Amino acid sequence: MHVSWTLYLAPLSSILIGTLPLLFFRRSLKLFGIAAASYFTAIAAKIAIESAFHGFFSSPGIAAYLAYGILTSIFEAGLAYAFILFFRKAAIEDGRSGLFYGLSLSFWENTVLIGFLTAPFNIIDLIIIPFIPAGLLPADASSTYAINYLPLLLPHIIDRISSLIVHLMFGFAAYEAVNQSRVSRMLPVMSLGMIDSIAAWWDFNKGAMSYLDLSIILLAVTVTASFLILAMTGELDDFRHAIIRELLFGGERKSDGK
Repeated sequence: MHVSWTLYLAPLSSILIGTLPLLFFRRSLKLFGIAAASYFTAIAAKIAIESAFHGFFSSPGIAAYLAYGILTSIFEAGLAYAFILFFRKAAIEDGRSGLFYGLSLSFWENTVLIGFLTAPFNIIDLIIIPFIPAGLLPADASSTYAINYLPLLLPHIIDRISSLIVHLMFGFAAYEAVNQSRVSRMLPVMSLGMIDSIAAWWDFNKGAMSYLDLSIILLAVTVTASFLILAMTGELDDFRHAIIRELLFGGERKSDGK
């Protein structure tokens, strides 16, 4: 069976979306490592809970949809704050914003989890699938491997950009909340995790709308909610100034290796 080369475009786009933004901001190995510990601890906790209550999370319903969002809010956003708080002495530096921390969280999801951990399976498919007799393949193999994935690339990119923004917000808010000893800065941003409730609803009801429609809705909700949260908490100017400062001057500074 022929395996379409377009199967590799989604993980490749995820890798680019998760990696490229890191190149334009002042880097820190310590924050990069803390983000990895925070993110994968959160994912492990979510998997453990979803596995322990598999019946609940595998059954469509408002309660299950909300639960998926709550888990993301508590673990991905909450642990982003908890890890910075725990490693405060190592993480907090004068003159630094939390942008790189947020981009690092995005890197571990988009580049590593969605990108690199998906691509190897696709490579194996490319090598092995063409040599397997059609009779030994699953009945839906042709709809999995041989279809043109190009129409799915745009919604995937939009979806991953939403993920980038959410994790950027998680990291920025967590860092600034610890830096200023104001946990109240973190609480509104945690609500962005509820976007996963929309994604969970679509996973159970794919016929309700296309992936493109879903991705556009997710991006619109993410951008609007992020703007409103920053505006209502008085952090909009700080966020904008941090981005401008990092883009203009961060690229001229060497990685601090901290």
